[in-house]
Amino acid sequence: MQKAVRIMAIFLLFFILSSYSVFSQSEIENEKEMKTGWSSVDDVFSKKEINKLVKKPMTGLIKIGFTAKEVREVMGIPDSIDEEGHIYYYRQSPIFFDNEWEVQSWDNRYGNLNVIRDTVKIIPGSHIAEVFKERGFPLRVRKIGNSYHLEYPDEVIYMNERWNVEAIQYKNKLEYKQDRTNMDIEEFLEEFNNYLEEK
Repeated sequence: MQKAVRIMAIFLLFFILSSYSVFSQSEIENEKEMKTGWSSVDDVFSKKEINKLVKKPMTGLIKIGFTAKEVREVMGIPDSIDEEGHIYYYRQSPIFFDNEWEVQSWDNRYGNLNVIRDTVKIIPGSHIAEVFKERGFPLRVRKIGNSYHLEYPDEVIYMNERWNVEAIQYKNKLEYKQDRTNMDIEEFLEEFNNYLEEK
């Protein structure tokens, strides 16, 4: 009988110690999650609640020159902030500020930002200033002969010596500058048919 009681006591003690170990481990993981801020349900809930206080309905779209406060009123609290670089990140999409924390530019390729859609279209003959304003700085610039190749994620823009666009290559399609003033009707129709075939 005493042997059975001892076995039960040892089993009970083992159960209590193992339960304490599991509880301590989960407490450590919860504390770690609270520090990172993304795994905890409480942190996500509090971000949503703060956004309700910060965001203002019917504020419209972010424009160049908006202050950081105005950006938060449109988008809410950023997911991360680069204070040295003056950048707000909403998911993967950055908003770039100047030293006074006013909006300079953004990168909305993932569509996360509520920003004004630019209507400027880069075409052959456009100046490099228009290219930079519309597309931002390229990933890489290469000089080949007398021309410069500005490489962007989805296109390559070819510039001449005077920094005007000579051609634009969108993935497999290449658009050249053409003088259409001297084209006759057959040339127009041929160009239009080529355009339809590419689509």
